[in-house]
Amino acid sequence: MPSKPKASPDTQTTRKRAARVKPEAPLPAPSAAPAPRTVLVTGATGFVGGHIVRALKAQGYRVRVLVRSRARLDRISGFYDEVVEGDLSDEPSLRGCCDGVQAVIHSACAVAGTFDSGSDAEAAFLRVNRDGTAALAREVLRHPGLRLVHVSSTAAMGPPQTPVVTEDSPCDPRTPYQRSKRAAEEILLQLYEDHGLNVVMIRPCVVAGQGKEKSELLTLLRIARFGVLPLPSGTEKLTKPMIHISDLVAALLAGIDRGTPGSIYFVHSGANHTLGDIINAAARVWGRRRGYCTVPVQLLSLAATGLDAVRELWPRFNPPLTRDRLRLLTMDRRIDISRAQRELGFRAQHTDAFEMLRETWQGYREAGVL
Repeated sequence: MPSKPKASPDTQTTRKRAARVKPEAPLPAPSAAPAPRTVLVTGATGFVGGHIVRALKAQGYRVRVLVRSRARLDRISGFYDEVVEGDLSDEPSLRGCCDGVQAVIHSACAVAGTFDSGSDAEAAFLRVNRDGTAALAREVLRHPGLRLVHVSSTAAMGPPQTPVVTEDSPCDPRTPYQRSKRAAEEILLQLYEDHGLNVVMIRPCVVAGQGKEKSELLTLLRIARFGVLPLPSGTEKLTKPMIHISDLVAALLAGIDRGTPGSIYFVHSGANHTLGDIINAAARVWGRRRGYCTVPVQLLSLAATGLDAVRELWPRFNPPLTRDRLRLLTMDRRIDISRAQRELGFRAQHTDAFEMLRETWQGYREAGVL
């Protein structure tokens, strides 16, 4: 029987090496994708809050909402994962609302009648905007390092005291709403100084967009439909910034990861609209060419003085015009947003006043209020 050919030395070596090599271990199973981060949103059924929860879901976050009741949750159906019932005016009810979340966006605010000046308005604004914010911040502090993004307002400044306003400009709030918003900021700043609260505060100006039930823009659009708005002479050239709701929400979501703790940030469209531009844009929405006429400021000043005198005699009276409102109307608002651009990466996508007001108008028309 013929003998088998002998393997070459190289072949024998290869076989010996192969015998010493252990079979490869099975590859490990791929690790599970990291769980999405959870964000708690207050005021989620309101105008700003509703847009926040929609944006969070679109970006893959889990959304927990804090509500006083479930009655209005249908407004954000499909855009939240968890519901916590609690009331900012009842601090014990907030216990545990921040457990397991990675950030809190606080948009809840008493805003109806923003320019109300009666004594009842003062108490209502302070109870929610100041005391409620403080209660929520103390709950946040139970979770060291937890980021709180607070929705403040340019109202916290009061009438501007300098030609160009920055976050370091002095504040002089005059109305109950203004005082309540500034008081909330001061509490948050104090908690940052004393206890290291990880907070950033975003100050928007007038917010345009669909979904707000009541606003100064609704009043403006109603007036623009039926006639022209009397303006104090010269005020038509004053700068009155606006911001689209989607740009505000983008700034708030940026605040989850960006921004210096203990800092305040102004945000607006950056377009430097004048009051005349905005009013004429509101008129154009209705097909009108012009939306205002000018009147001597002295006449409006006399009317405001008289109405303030009535309020002194009847504290619960809420006059349609006051000296503080007139002062706010007749002051320029050139607001520097460079800090937000630099530290939050904020870049407004909506800058055209007519387009912003037309979208706002469409929302009110669909809601049946215009």
